[in-house]
Amino acid sequence: MRAAFPLTVPILAGFVFLGITCGIYAGSLGLPWWVPVLMSIVIFAGSAEFVVASQLAGAFDPLTTFAVVLIINARHLFYGLSMLECFRGLGRKRPYLIFGMCDETFSINYATEPPEGIDLIVGLAGERYTTSFKFYAVFQENEEFTVRSESAELGTIVNPPPPGERIAIAGACWVVEEVDWKRHLVYCTQVKGRVPAYFGDCPGDIHTHVLERMRRLLATHETYPYLLANARARLAQARRTAELSGAAAEPLINLGGDTWVLIPWLGSYGFLALERLIKIKCAKELGISGVDASRPYFLQFKMKADAETFFRVLADEADALEDPIELVYPSEVPYFDKYDELLPAELVRKGFAEGVLDVEGMRRCVREWGWHLHPTAFSASGDDSVM
Repeated sequence: MRAAFPLTVPILAGFVFLGITCGIYAGSLGLPWWVPVLMSIVIFAGSAEFVVASQLAGAFDPLTTFAVVLIINARHLFYGLSMLECFRGLGRKRPYLIFGMCDETFSINYATEPPEGIDLIVGLAGERYTTSFKFYAVFQENEEFTVRSESAELGTIVNPPPPGERIAIAGACWVVEEVDWKRHLVYCTQVKGRVPAYFGDCPGDIHTHVLERMRRLLATHETYPYLLANARARLAQARRTAELSGAAAEPLINLGGDTWVLIPWLGSYGFLALERLIKIKCAKELGISGVDASRPYFLQFKMKADAETFFRVLADEADALEDPIELVYPSEVPYFDKYDELLPAELVRKGFAEGVLDVEGMRRCVREWGWHLHPTAFSASGDDSVM
């Protein structure tokens, strides 16, 4: 209330003086004192009261008065269009909010941001927060930006590039014209050319099911009639590349010499667990160095061992892993969530190991590689555990 009241004082002052002026104006036209009072009760439009008063003082024409008042207040149509997103999902409150919107309340509710340190947010700004599912989240969510071109919605990205940069989305190339950080909107214009798809510095949390579906998509020849021509062409090109490289079938691919790339098709946290397993548990035995991760898609590294030894050692270490805390470096305190800095270091380490790293998902993936891709090597190392 303390934060909201100063914002409403100008509105209060404006309404008071506007009401006094309307009363004086009606009196000067010879209307009785109760007419402006009645108009204030039944007419919710300040400028319209002046028009009605002048009409009542002369030869009153209801149609003319209605037309003039409609034209004067037509600006509220554009106010309503601007507030569509704010009013969505408000239930029984929505009709009253629509009815109560005037010039002053629109300007405050649309443009005002809650001050720092204020927990209670009033008005439409508060409605937008409390009706969002993120209002109930304890930890910070990834904020997505909606990409638009004129009135068309193209998709979403997590971290938009600056204006002037190009992005590839919806099967076409677009140049960024403007980024609205407040409303999380990116405005683009379609241009000719090609550019790698831009998903920001952080692609967000991707589930293993999504990566598995991507692999199946590359391994099949199923067509999707709703795709645009450019999107179909890019899908065909990706499938051709996956077929030639074996990326959809073989997780480990030799790029020449001792350089390898591992494509595990694991979600964000399973990938993170696998990456740490390789670096902490397997790197020394396999002679792995120069690990370069593009999470959660692939790992590129140099390795002295062959593929069969890689899968065998990886399976052994995954099965031998007793506590996920082994995948956290001794002096590491991985601040991963919003309030981790406020917690004891050991609790943060344990929470990261047991609550963030998908160790079981990583184990299932490694075992699947062992059984289906290199059954001989896996059986030789896992006979005792299977029996």
